[in-house]
Amino acid sequence: MAIIAVDFDGTLALGDSFPDVNNATPNTVLIRALNHLQSMGHQIVLWTCRENYGGKHYEDGPYLIDAVKFCEKYGLNFDAVNKNIGSRMARKEPFMAGKSVPTTTSTIKASSLNR
Repeated sequence: MAIIAVDFDGTLALGDSFPDVNNATPNTVLIRALNHLQSMGHQIVLWTCRENYGGKHYEDGPYLIDAVKFCEKYGLNFDAVNKNIGSRMARKEPFMAGKSVPTTTSTIKASSLNR
């Protein structure tokens, strides 16, 4: 199965989406397609530059959490966020933003991120 990386601003979220996702329009065609691919066993990775917050790099900063929550609101949950999951998935250990996620979870939820 494939690992598919997708950007947020201008891809999953259309319009004026940065920094406030409330100004964005969801790309529902792409979200439906990614959900379909995920249901077929492909893995979906959010790959975005939204990790930068306040001039410092935080892998789970508020802008990134907002993007993940935005996607969840429209039914898209990620297998990883800003991480290459190829070697991790071989061990069946989900991984997100530098933190291990319980292996009973098949997708990443915004609630698993720390603020």
